[in-house]
Amino acid sequence: MTTGRHTHTLIGVLLFVLFVSTLTLTSIYAAPRKLSIPEPNGDNINGYEITSDGAHVVYLTDHETAERPELYRVSTTEGTPIKLNPELAPEGRVNSFRLSPNGATVVYVADLDGDSNDEFYTVPLTGGASTNLNLPPDQDVSTFRISSDNNTIVYTSFDFSTRASEIYSLPITGGTPTKLNGPLANGGSVTSFFSISPDSSTVVYVADQDTDEVQELYAVPIGGGAVTKLNGSLIDGGNVANSFTISPNSNTVVYMADQDTNDLRELYSVPITGGPPTKLNSELVDDVLLHDISSDGSTVVYTASTSTSIVDLYKAPITGGTVSRLTQGFIRFRGVSDFEISSDSTFVVYSADRVEGGFNQLFWVSLVDDTSFDFGVPRERFSDEILDFTLSPDDASVIYSFGDPRVSQRVLFQIPVEINPVERFLSESLQDVDSFAVSNDSASVVYVANRDLDFTEEIYVATIPVIGFVTDSMRIAEDAGETTITVELDAPTDQPVSVDYAVTGGTATNGEDYTLTDGTLIFPANQTTETFSISLIEDAQIEGDETIEITLRNPSYATVLEDTLTITIEDTTSGGPDSNNIYLPLLIR
Repeated sequence: MTTGRHTHTLIGVLLFVLFVSTLTLTSIYAAPRKLSIPEPNGDNINGYEITSDGAHVVYLTDHETAERPELYRVSTTEGTPIKLNPELAPEGRVNSFRLSPNGATVVYVADLDGDSNDEFYTVPLTGGASTNLNLPPDQDVSTFRISSDNNTIVYTSFDFSTRASEIYSLPITGGTPTKLNGPLANGGSVTSFFSISPDSSTVVYVADQDTDEVQELYAVPIGGGAVTKLNGSLIDGGNVANSFTISPNSNTVVYMADQDTNDLRELYSVPITGGPPTKLNSELVDDVLLHDISSDGSTVVYTASTSTSIVDLYKAPITGGTVSRLTQGFIRFRGVSDFEISSDSTFVVYSADRVEGGFNQLFWVSLVDDTSFDFGVPRERFSDEILDFTLSPDDASVIYSFGDPRVSQRVLFQIPVEINPVERFLSESLQDVDSFAVSNDSASVVYVANRDLDFTEEIYVATIPVIGFVTDSMRIAEDAGETTITVELDAPTDQPVSVDYAVTGGTATNGEDYTLTDGTLIFPANQTTETFSISLIEDAQIEGDETIEITLRNPSYATVLEDTLTITIEDTTSGGPDSNNIYLPLLIR
């Protein structure tokens, strides 16, 4: 039996290598840059985050001393890693960290002294002395998050005096922690599933606070105060699931619970201030599995399974109402495994296995009409499939890992959001990619992979080509005639790259003050600049200066950073400072 398993794995690896080698011939390739230190002693990357501006990565690793994780910052473009924590005692270690939303501060939990007592510390992203936030000695931090206004840390801690986990808030600058949860039932505890509202005002958490072993949903002001139970009355044996989402406007919480029927998990929305919950799903024969809220706060998208074990995708208004099924045509025991809503709330990308064999592929479906399409990737599967994916923040690309889940060979691709795209390698072909994240500007992908050393995780960054105007503003005389506008690509690629341009604003009138038709620029392989022309129309009217705003959008195999050009048309009709005065003949009597 052992020989058979090894033979099967070897065949899987050989087929994967063969498949990847054929893809290389048709895929755009960008060489990644290693961010972690060379020749590491340890073999783990324990976590990483990209700063909000995409310029740095903060990560936790034992590369300097095996099994003693420490905290580092490194530029995504150049330079070597810089250690952020002070020197550790022989038994010391950094356990976890988070970046403040503005990227200025790193908050971390560490046992710097090696005395088995974890404490909170903060350190500037730029480096310098760490500040101990001085937690009470009977607290041991489990999970923490930072409010979006960068002011408050919320954390769960196992309290040795009460033998229960409870939830606290603490100013990021230090001070006295405030307990947020209400009194716990005997045996009750707060779970590690909690969230801070986007407006930083409220903490929502799951706990068996009122009844031991009955999980319910609660909301409390971030600075402490009255606790509000959010879920409705639970049927005997019912529980709120460890999964809920707060709407972007911080008004509504969507949660899953077997609230009305035992062992049937359904979907509900409720005001964050409390009130009657609204059931969102249609009648079910099996559980709601995943859910998310669109960024405009209007729609909840969720997956649910049927009696034939098919998992479909649905949408419903967040306030309740008509439920629409977004997918269909799956066979028994197949369906949607994951999904992501676009940041503009207009479409969903999802992975699903539609056919016998169970291989995940990528699909697109609209949230505003009935259109949908199959990305067509991967084209040839052997035993390989989509393992994980995410939409880039600009909604222009899908980044996904691909490989055989039975063997350690996973590569990273980028495709544009379009039908039948050409895949672009982001990782090198035989790296084993463990995880990845996309920067907020969509210009780089940071990932952890095993490439240079066997069984050693290292951290890399791959860049996505960036398109932009060469300047964000121009001044052109009205009588200049035809003017050329230049758009540039920051690096050559071996496949064509395209981007649309369109007039999106300004005080000048198209057809009267200038002529420009919306269009598409195509950059041939290895070319980094393209141009289009705008024709100015000179007239005899005295109008003053007017403006045109032109925007780049819908990039293919790239991302747009400098996306808007403002052109000021200088009025040349004016004859000088007295041109608006009227002179009459002088009559002498």
